[in-house]
Amino acid sequence: MAGLVGPLRIGAWLFGSRGPAWPCAGGPGALLLLRRAPAVRASSSTAFTEAVKDHIGTGILTKADQSARRLAAHAAKREHFLRPPEPAPVYTGPSVSELFELELSDAVEPADADALRERALVGAGALTDAYEAQLLCEAVVVSLVRERRTEAAWDAFTAGRLHGITPTPAAYAAMIQACALDDEVERAERVVSDMQSAGIWPPPAACWDNLLFAYASRATALTRLTDQEKFSMRRHNVPTAPASVVDDAVSVLRRMGAEGLAASASTHLGLLRVLAAAGQARRAQAVLAALLHARAPVGEAHFACAIDACGMAARLAKGSVGSEELLAEGLGVLEALEAALGRPPSTRSLRAVLRAYATTGRLVRTLNWLERGYAERGQTPTPECYGVVARMCRNINRPDVAVELLRRARSNGIELGANDGTAAEMQGLASRWLLGSALVRRDGSGELHVRAASRVLLELAFEMERHPPLVAAA
Repeated sequence: MAGLVGPLRIGAWLFGSRGPAWPCAGGPGALLLLRRAPAVRASSSTAFTEAVKDHIGTGILTKADQSARRLAAHAAKREHFLRPPEPAPVYTGPSVSELFELELSDAVEPADADALRERALVGAGALTDAYEAQLLCEAVVVSLVRERRTEAAWDAFTAGRLHGITPTPAAYAAMIQACALDDEVERAERVVSDMQSAGIWPPPAACWDNLLFAYASRATALTRLTDQEKFSMRRHNVPTAPASVVDDAVSVLRRMGAEGLAASASTHLGLLRVLAAAGQARRAQAVLAALLHARAPVGEAHFACAIDACGMAARLAKGSVGSEELLAEGLGVLEALEAALGRPPSTRSLRAVLRAYATTGRLVRTLNWLERGYAERGQTPTPECYGVVARMCRNINRPDVAVELLRRARSNGIELGANDGTAAEMQGLASRWLLGSALVRRDGSGELHVRAASRVLLELAFEMERHPPLVAAA
């Protein structure tokens, strides 16, 4: 035990014992050393750990904390790689075709519009989106057909196909309408066959409707043929009877039924247009009655076509007793309109009656209907109504009536010559009357008639100058 006195004394001094160094290990100094040393070490370790944590936050982690951290990081990476990619931002602005239409509406000069169309066709061939290229070509073709520039429309249609762009059904429908405007029924039928070859079958309803419009244009052209033209066409086995066109139109409806397409209101209207152009009044009235009996959608345009059919049939009757009956049937259709639709007729159907009178050359009835027929039904004649009467004045060669017509329109506050066809009719009437006056002057007789003709022409020119759109024609 004596050998431990030196170490115990050194240990007591190191740990700050102020008591005397007892000569034996069991003294008070030794007991103090054995009791205090572990407590000092524990408190020092805890203080160090707490100090480190206060200094670096969570820098010292247990194994459980480290394992939880690794699992959380692995889960975050897994979620990042398994997350589906975010969709690309969708462009919600106007399409290329819509931008083209906006720029085309802003074009003032026709040359600017044509240059824009050429750039659009070139740009369509460079587009990577095939659908956008189709819509752009469609917009170009439709804009040209809307302006009745059929040849330019065909050029644009062909240019699009040369660029490898497949025409849309709407573009095909526009080209069929172009055929109708040019009275090219055979070409329209080839367009329909081309659609079948291209796999666009069955065609949409607009294509069938425009095909019926083409048949109506052909029937109108056949009714305007002279006897000499009919004789020349018959020599080449070309049908000249409008009834042949009607049979073709009915076959279109049968083809639609075979393809499972239901005839719409516009399809029925197209058939009525064909019947009206061909002068098939009774057949048109039968179709209209069948539509009303079947409760099919019918509008005022259907009744107007039936009235036009009566007027054309009366014209083809050439002043016989049957023509008066047909005109009376046209008025009957007008009366049935109010009962069927539950509202009074508008200017559309009233203009059909006016056309029926003007087509048959009933001058007095035409003027009375223009003045009183509209007023009795609470309607006001439109510039197109005056254009119908102006066409009649040209057909019957009455410039004096045309002068009165212009005066009446001016008194009613209506300006003629903008888009009603009056300018061409007045110019044609003046040219025809000048030719007649020259013939009278060459005969050497009827000097008074020549002077009267000159006075009427001066009055006509004076009245035309009162309507600004007619100044150029005057």
